[in-house]
Amino acid sequence: MKQCILIVSPGLNSVALQEVVEFGGKVVDSVALLCEFVELSDFKRYIFSARAPTRVVLVLSSSTSIEKLGFDFPFDAIKSFNLEYEGVTGQMVRDGLSKIILPHIFSYFELKNIEISITRKKPEATFFVVLREGAVDSSGSTESIYYMGVDVCGDMARRAYRIFAHASSLRGDVAYRVIRELGFDSSKKLLVGF
Repeated sequence: MKQCILIVSPGLNSVALQEVVEFGGKVVDSVALLCEFVELSDFKRYIFSARAPTRVVLVLSSSTSIEKLGFDFPFDAIKSFNLEYEGVTGQMVRDGLSKIILPHIFSYFELKNIEISITRKKPEATFFVVLREGAVDSSGSTESIYYMGVDVCGDMARRAYRIFAHASSLRGDVAYRVIRELGFDSSKKLLVGF
């Protein structure tokens, strides 16, 4: 099984990594939120049950240099995609990265004789470039690492339990973290009187 990067709301890093371990995964790098699952069944259970991450990005390649970032898409042919960034600030920086990455994506599909287009509305795949400052590389040193990946779950923040019922509602991810930090036991009552 390949590695994946978790994208989480601020403050949920430790809870997200705890969920990975609870579902049979292994934390590879806690700073980068990089993890892996040996068993596909554990990974499936994780992506259907995890509440902490907003996105799970399957890592296609990684490098300390954006120019050396490879691209190898493991799934069937697609006709449209979107490219998003995580950890990269500034529109000019993103535009510069896109000028480097997009030719790699287009040439990959061109070699496979697949006509592909970039779209923001309802893409068949969403590719991510994730920059993690202070991540641990293969030699064990810490530095900035770029990860190229594909979103395998869609926007998990749009799951029903994360939708706000009212403007004054407690955010679902904040409520989840509070419950986890308090050591909630599902066999006991959470609210007294209910």
